[in-house]
Amino acid sequence: MSLSIESSSSYDEVKASILRGYQLVPEAYRQRFRHSRMSERQTYIEFAQEKQTLFHRWCSAKEVDNQARLRELILLEEFKTASLAQLPPTSMSVRLILCTKLLSWLTNLL
Repeated sequence: MSLSIESSSSYDEVKASILRGYQLVPEAYRQRFRHSRMSERQTYIEFAQEKQTLFHRWCSAKEVDNQARLRELILLEEFKTASLAQLPPTSMSVRLILCTKLLSWLTNLL
């Protein structure tokens, strides 16, 4: 994340570079979205806004920019959750192989 001398003198470019460095990977955004719960201090509106922000960050990190990509994202997650949940946690390599093949298959299907 190195900036040129010209870029480093621009506040906007330095700020954008720093923010990119602190972005999470898509899986972290997905987990935050899926596991966030309303706190006792939040109103329903605040919680809805938080969920919306987390969903937007997850979609942005996965580069979801149209309905087809959103459908692919949701179907892939639902399929993984439903089908891979029965595998024992020790079979992580099997999970990885299945996820990779599943993504390829779903991409061709859609």
